[in-house]
Amino acid sequence: MGLNCEKGVTDYNELMPKVADLTSSKGKPINRASLVSLAGTEFLALWNYRACVPTLVINYLRRRFQRSVLGFIWSLLNPLAMMTIMTLVFSLFFHKNPRDFSLYVFSGLLPWTFMSSTMVAGCGALVEAEGYLKKMPVPKLVFPLVLVGTEFCNFTLSLAALSLLGLIIGLQCQLTMLALPLAIMPTLMFTFGMVVILSVFTVYFRDVAHIVGVALGGIFYLTPILYPVSSIPANLQWWYQFNPFVHFLSLYRSLICTGRMPSLQESCVVWSLSIAATVIGAAIYLWRSPSIIYRL
Repeated sequence: MGLNCEKGVTDYNELMPKVADLTSSKGKPINRASLVSLAGTEFLALWNYRACVPTLVINYLRRRFQRSVLGFIWSLLNPLAMMTIMTLVFSLFFHKNPRDFSLYVFSGLLPWTFMSSTMVAGCGALVEAEGYLKKMPVPKLVFPLVLVGTEFCNFTLSLAALSLLGLIIGLQCQLTMLALPLAIMPTLMFTFGMVVILSVFTVYFRDVAHIVGVALGGIFYLTPILYPVSSIPANLQWWYQFNPFVHFLSLYRSLICTGRMPSLQESCVVWSLSIAATVIGAAIYLWRSPSIIYRL
């Protein structure tokens, strides 16, 4: 790929045995300086291989729509069809005007689909990259990053489909939609952190993807995506605060539906969840990184 990363890869490989000894030792304090050095080496190697990420994302997208007549247009048609059907069904179920209820459903369904589908697919990010990891000194974090990037492209196209549908049915676009990056950035951080955690766990326990799929299927109905929050009994609404997805969806609905900027408290909760997921993911990855290659 024409990238000068020999020094980063050499340091990366030299630190692996040291960190393996540190993480496997029991009853002895961990040398934080070595772990910080490993974190720095991981970041340097990831930076040296930064050109791989967009290249692999493009290749994955091409492979997904290979030999398809419509190609990338399916990225617009799929969410449009799904959102239209769900809006018609659930607007009749809750006796809502489909035109008004559609924006509420779409603004929650799109970020949920991005986060949940990325987490399920992300479980196999490291396992499915076994061929690359055993032949090339590629930083392992490249593959969770590529998977999140690939799903993010689909998410962006879905948002474009939402805007297109809004114009067709005459929905009023809120100016606050221009601030959507304020919601997208923490969503990406939270999703990437969760993908790293799940991909590492899957290396040691291959049933994680099935468990996550079942769990997210249940959480879907415990998240106010297809039904309004007002339909939840008052004595049960406080339980929804423990669902992290609720806070992210609330951010999108504030910007898309109600046309208001999220409050400081709402933003702090979402960013706290994102930073916590990223930090925990990085810690688990650094802890198990030396032995991952031997478990693939």
